[in-house]
Amino acid sequence: MALVLRSVDKNGKVIERFVEVQHVPDTTSNTLKESIDAFIHFNELSFSNLRGQCYDGVSNMKGEFNGLKTKILNDQPCAFYVHCFAHQLQLALVAVAKDNVDVNTFFLLANNVVNNIGASSNRLLKDIQSFEFVFLLFLMKSILGITNDLSQALQNDDQEIVNVMALVNTCEEQLLYMRNYEGFDLLLTKLNDRFNETSTELLICLASLSPNDSFAAFDKEKLLCLAQLYPQDFTKQDLLALEDQLDIYIHYMRSRSDFSQLQSISDLAKKMVEKRLHQVFQYVYLLIELALVLPVATASMERAFSAMNIIKSSLRNRMGDQWLNDSLVVYIVKYVFSCIDNETIMTRFQSMRSHHGQI
Repeated sequence: MALVLRSVDKNGKVIERFVEVQHVPDTTSNTLKESIDAFIHFNELSFSNLRGQCYDGVSNMKGEFNGLKTKILNDQPCAFYVHCFAHQLQLALVAVAKDNVDVNTFFLLANNVVNNIGASSNRLLKDIQSFEFVFLLFLMKSILGITNDLSQALQNDDQEIVNVMALVNTCEEQLLYMRNYEGFDLLLTKLNDRFNETSTELLICLASLSPNDSFAAFDKEKLLCLAQLYPQDFTKQDLLALEDQLDIYIHYMRSRSDFSQLQSISDLAKKMVEKRLHQVFQYVYLLIELALVLPVATASMERAFSAMNIIKSSLRNRMGDQWLNDSLVVYIVKYVFSCIDNETIMTRFQSMRSHHGQI
């Protein structure tokens, strides 16, 4: 099990960082919850500070009664669950490929082309020269081109959930222009089914924080509703103060040219810190922080497992858990260690215990 923590630093920047891989005997929700509890306790953290959780959609993770998300929500009701957006996109595309006969046949033929490249096959050559195959080739290129932009955006570890929601809507709008083909209605249906979480109260309220088009999406009532979803962060007195602060906040933001071109709440957070407005509008900034810490996708965890295949090679297949974790951290977040020179590392290693010679 890979663990990744997401937070907002003092400069308003989103930090999503791999922490460790934990060895678990099985993947039941009870075992995973016990491992997370042990991690929280060992690192002297607290569930009281947890505001979001993100996994794929398997039953042991998102089950309403015994899933891991439910067990964590029982400890911390404000740790809102987000089904990995990248996983939802993949499920929608795979479902369309299976349910549409023409698309399914196309991918079977494409797979045969890859597997039989260089081999002589008159039947295969005839199939890929047919009008149906060439038409579907260009069609799927267009579809996957549209969804690829969304897929690539979901790989960014500092991606924010409000921006992703906008990208999903843009993807659906682009596909609407191409819906004359019978498979498009199915694709749009699958996308709507998979991304139905974007219609939940939490995400609808979050959209009101967007600074796009001079804060066109701003909605005071929705932002007050958003604050009410976090009773541990906003007391009744805080809500009253927030109600007054929102009027001043939106008037100030719309009257300043340096805030008119912002494209995301991540940009908004950094700009507010730069101008020290996070101290002036502290309740609004808290809402922005809560929005930014919500995870979007599990791409960071997937990259951790990919890195593990590189680190734990056939020549190093007896690595212990601690050595593996230490190696993974250095490899995955190498940008953190890039500023440390070799002399400092050698001095640290030399001081850990006595050595026969000087390094």
